[in-house]
Parts: sequence; C-alpha cells; structure tokens
Amino acid sequence: MSFRLKTILGIGFIGSLLLFILIITMLDYIEDAQNRQFLERANTTINLFTSAAREPFLASDLAKLESSIQDILVNPSIVYVKLIDSDESIVSMAGEQQALSKLFVEDTNLQQAMSDGILDISYKIKIDDFTLGTIQLGISTKSVKDDFQLIKTYALSVAGIELLLIILLSFILGTWLTRQLITLKHAAENIEKGKLGYQVNVQGNDEIALTAKTFNSMSTRLLEIENLQHKTMQKLKLAEEQSRLLLTSAGQGIFGTDTYQKISFANPEAARLLGFKSSDELINLPLNLLFNDNSLLKNIKKSLEDGHRINVNDDTLKIKNDIFINIDYTCSPIKIEDHIIGTVVTFNDISQRKEVEATIEKAHLSALDNAQTKADFMANISHELYTPLHGVIGLLQLINKDKIKDDYAEYISHAQASANHLRELIDEILDFSKITSANMQLENTDFELEGLLKECIESNYQHAFKKQLDLKLNFTPGITWLKGDPQRLKKIINNLINNAIKFTHQGSIIISVHAIEQTNQKINYEFSVKDTGIGIATDMQGKLFHTLQQIDTSTTRAFGGTGLGLATCKALIELMKGNIRVISEENKGSEFIFDATFDISSIQASLNDIDHSSDNITR
Repeated sequence: MSFRLKTILGIGFIGSLLLFILIITMLDYIEDAQNRQFLERANTTINLFTSAAREPFLASDLAKLESSIQDILVNPSIVYVKLIDSDESIVSMAGEQQALSKLFVEDTNLQQAMSDGILDISYKIKIDDFTLGTIQLGISTKSVKDDFQLIKTYALSVAGIELLLIILLSFILGTWLTRQLITLKHAAENIEKGKLGYQVNVQGNDEIALTAKTFNSMSTRLLEIENLQHKTMQKLKLAEEQSRLLLTSAGQGIFGTDTYQKISFANPEAARLLGFKSSDELINLPLNLLFNDNSLLKNIKKSLEDGHRINVNDDTLKIKNDIFINIDYTCSPIKIEDHIIGTVVTFNDISQRKEVEATIEKAHLSALDNAQTKADFMANISHELYTPLHGVIGLLQLINKDKIKDDYAEYISHAQASANHLRELIDEILDFSKITSANMQLENTDFELEGLLKECIESNYQHAFKKQLDLKLNFTPGITWLKGDPQRLKKIINNLINNAIKFTHQGSIIISVHAIEQTNQKINYEFSVKDTGIGIATDMQGKLFHTLQQIDTSTTRAFGGTGLGLATCKALIELMKGNIRVISEENKGSEFIFDATFDISSIQASLNDIDHSSDNITR
C-alpha cells in the first residue's frame, strides 16, 4: 500500500470517525429532545383533561364526562381514556378495545412505552388533597417513532453525502500533501536507475520541502562521488594496465609473496629466469620448494618479520633442473597501514655480467701490466738520456768559460738553452711516468716557503722581462718553515708562471700566497698565479688538466708544449692533498688557484721560541 493511499485512507478514516461520532451524538440529542417533548406534551394533555373532567366527575355528570372523553379522543395520538373513581371502579372509558382490555401498567419512562407503542400514564383527580378518582390515559408513540426514523433517515443521508465529500476531500488533500513525496519517489527511482544528479522541484518551506532540498544535495553529491569514482576507476585501470605492462616488459625478474611464504604474483621474466615456462606455474608455489634453504629464502623471511628492505649483490641461486645462476636481488616488504602483507622481490641474472667483469678485470690487469712496463721503459729511457745530456750540458758550460767569438758564443748559448729545455722535458716525462705507474713518492724535508717563492720569481724574471711583463709576488709573512717536497712545489709554481708568461703578451703576472687553514701541526696554503693574457674559453677549461691535452693544436704550434705540464701539476697537487682550479675569461686573462697541505717544521717552532725570548729580553 502506497503512502499516498495510506494518507488518503487515514484522512478519510478520521473524517468518517468524526462524522460518525457527530451523527450518533446528534441522533441521541434529537431522541432525548423528542422524548422530553413527547412526555411534556403527554403531561400537558392529561393535566388539561384532568382539569376539564374534575367538575363533571365531582358532579357525577356522566354525560359530560363522556363528552370530554370523546373530545380528547379526537386527538389521533390518544389511544384510550379511563376514568376510575376512588373505589377503583371504572366510571367511564373509551378508545381502542385491545388497549382497554389490557391490564394497566403505568410506564415510568418512554423506553417502556416504546415496547408496545403506547405510553400508559395516570393522574389523580384531587380537590384539596381529597382524591376523587384517577384518569388513565394511553398515548400512541407511533408519531415519535416515525419522526425519529425520519430524522434518522435524513441524518444518515446527510452523513452519506458528507462521507462522500470526506472521501473526495481526503483524496484531494492526500494527493496535495503527498505530491512532493511522489516526486521524491520518482526521483529516487530515477537515481536507482542510474540517473545520478536528478533534481526535484522544491515547493514551500515545510519538512517535505526541506527533505526535497536534502535529496537534491544528496543527489548532487552522489553524482560527484560517481564522477570521482569513475575517474578513480579509470586511474586504477590505467595504473593496473601500466603495472601489468611494467611487469610484463620489465627486464628484471619480479615476484611477490604473501605472509604464508607462497608466491602471489610473478612476471614472465621471473618465470624465465627461474626455469619455468609461464608465470602461472609459480602462483601459490611454496618458497621452500622453490629456493630450498638458500640466502634468498632467509632474507624473504627476515623482510616479512622485521619489515626492512634487503639488498644483496652477487648471490648464487639454484633454480629448476639444478642450474645455478648469479643474481642481484632486493627484498622489499609490502605494507598497508604499517601492517606487512607480503614482500616483493626483484632480481637480475648477472651471470653474463660476471663473465664480462672477469674478462674486463683480466684485460685491466693486463693493461696495468702493460702500463707499468711502459712506465718502467720511459723511466729507464729518461735515466739513460740524462747521462749524455748532462755530458753535453757540461761540455757547453766548459766551452762557454773560454774566450770565443761572439757568433760561437751565441751558438753555444742557444745549445745550452735547448739542452736545458730538453732536460726539463725529460724531467716532465720522468715525473709523469712515475705518477702513472703510482711510483711517485713525495719528499718530506724542511724548507722555507718565502725563499722558495723568491727563487721561482728569480728563475722566471728574465723570461718575463724579455716580454716586458711585470712579475709580482704577494706573500703574507707568517709560518714559512714547512716540511714537504720543495722541488715538486717549485715545479708546480714554475710551470704555472711559465704558462702565464707564455700566454701573456702585455700586462702583469701576480703570484699570491696566503694561509687558509692551520692546526698545531699542519697548515694549508692557497697559491694563485694570475695573468692578463689571452684567457681560456669556458667550454675549453675542462680539458686543461687532462693528459696530453691542450686547448687546440694551434696553441702547440704558437707557444710550444707537450700538454703534460698541467696534468703533472694536478697529480702532484693531489698528492699534496690539495686541488687546482682555473678562473678565466677569453681575452681577459686567467687565474690558476691551488692549495696544498704541509707539516709545520720544527725549525719554525724554534724560531718562535727565539722571537719570544727576544721579546722578553727587550722588555
């Protein structure tokens, strides 16, 4: 049964019940009024008759009494009349014989009279409290019954009409009251059919209207949720497809395990590496049957227990058909809200890589052996070249002491310069061969830094003077007695100054030295050689410190050089626990900066003690 029908029936039932109560109450009221009116009329009639019959009864005028009786019987409602004297004898009577023949029983109420249709009443004829006789009167109740039946019929007719009106009004009112509920019902049916976002027309501000507004909001929210769910499902499908493609196309073997240590998923590569035809063969396979008791199984169990990721490089795994492969693998726990639900294992077959690495290692050792052989050869050759070269230089020095012609003196000077340049070149080759063969050992002797710097300036002064370049030294006095390799340090500084002079046509070259960090036993100095030369393009600066590299081949032709100088400097500086860098801009000059760490010489401590003692004496 629909709510609308229930509402109509409810309204109709309430209206009908009220109408029924009204009709019953009205009929009871009318019946009571009629009864009272009938009884009053009956009492009035008998009183009037008593008054009319008193004198004839007192005078015993029987004719007059009968005349009075006939007069009253003219009233059709009077059924019979009896006059009885004080001795209970009937003086006169008239009316219907059947009624007269019945034993007189006075009715005390109208309900008793209704049973036989006659109201039996009596009234005593008195004069001054003396009873002359009694009048017995029977009045018909048929008119009362007929009137009440007529009223009842009319009332029921009116009630029927009102009931029809109540039903009609109930239908109209129920339909009006439930119109929005029906609309909500249809809307709910539309939503059930999938028409999310369906809206109803809101009328009024009552509870049903508020319900309709809430329904519209709910419908809109459901549509938003549906759209969000649709987008989420699309993303999930895309993610699943991507995951499937990743698993399928991944070059690594990937498989997952559950908390029962069974394989829950695997990609085709994992099946191939483990010796199976398809990944379906691995699903639900217990790990202890697949991996027996090797380290992979132990690490999977450990990852399940403590939730940590485990990486293993170069492990051996026994697979199907008792085949062994070398693998790298990672065990990662799968967690949902800090609850471990399994692990995922990714692994690679590195067997071929191991073979390649072994081949490379063998080739590397062979290359190192060849390099060592070459370095030894270069060192031997360099030493062998030193002997005749020193002889040539010595002979040239002896010849230069004798008085010879100016032309020959110039030739000898050129020969000495060439011999010295050749010696420097051999020194570079020898140092380079020692560095490449890892045989370079730095000395650790006491030296005075300021004196070393001045020697570098003096040895390059003539070269700078010929090109009309200013050669300046900026040095902040402080701790100058150090322990290290002064010859290698001098070689680095001279190389940088020589390069600066070589690539500078005008301007100046400034050598700056200052301490940047100091402890009780060690000190770190920063050295800078800055020129105003041709500069170096930014994209070419990365090649400067590479072996046998120069900015371009034209540099070699224009300025000379082997390309070993800066590479050797870099290697020596790194042996001194320092670094070298360059700041340069094309056509605006260059600045080479390096730092080196030295031990503080005990001589410096002695000098400090002497200075302290001198200060005390002066005071």
